[in-house]
Amino acid sequence: MTPAAESAEWYAKEVTWMVVGVVATLAVGLLTAWAAMNASLRRCRTTYEVVSNSLLPSDPSANVSVSHQGVRLGAPRAVTIYLRNAGRRDITSDQFHGGRPIAFDFGRAVLELPSVQSSASSYPIDVELEGNAFLVKPSFVRRKKGAAVTVLLDGGFATDDLAVRHVMVNGRVDPVDNLRNGAVEQLKAVALFIGATVAGLLALVTFVSSFTDRF
Repeated sequence: MTPAAESAEWYAKEVTWMVVGVVATLAVGLLTAWAAMNASLRRCRTTYEVVSNSLLPSDPSANVSVSHQGVRLGAPRAVTIYLRNAGRRDITSDQFHGGRPIAFDFGRAVLELPSVQSSASSYPIDVELEGNAFLVKPSFVRRKKGAAVTVLLDGGFATDDLAVRHVMVNGRVDPVDNLRNGAVEQLKAVALFIGATVAGLLALVTFVSSFTDRF
């Protein structure tokens, strides 16, 4: 074999291994991006929003007042929170880790639970009161469905006073304003997927072009 032929054979082998390396790197990048995007899409997501925060009419001098268990309330207030399964999948009761509920804590005693209205009447959300909070117990929540929960408080309340505690399996509970952040995460995953694909293809084209120019 002539030196030129040996050189060509060596170069061909080198380019082949470089192409294999690029393809392997591309495959790893694509799998990583796919896994990140798939995990983001599969995560269950519940949003909540304070849709009403109303001070109820109460004027003892006009014989108009609101009482609870015989005690007149000084500043009765009705607060309605809308919960929604904003994810792509139904939420099942086994996604409540250890059977623990989602707790919506108002920072003051919740006196009554006047209304719980589910948008999917065949699958009502199970809600109960406990101290300063109402609890969403393990429930089946259809995708894009939710419930409006109204509570009775006594005293001032601002949206920032609300604290939400949960231990969801592969899930999160966010204010509705933060739903946009979830969309951004998905877009980042898609961008990573596309970027890895384009970068790998460009590198592969460059190596092939270099090999062709040499011969």
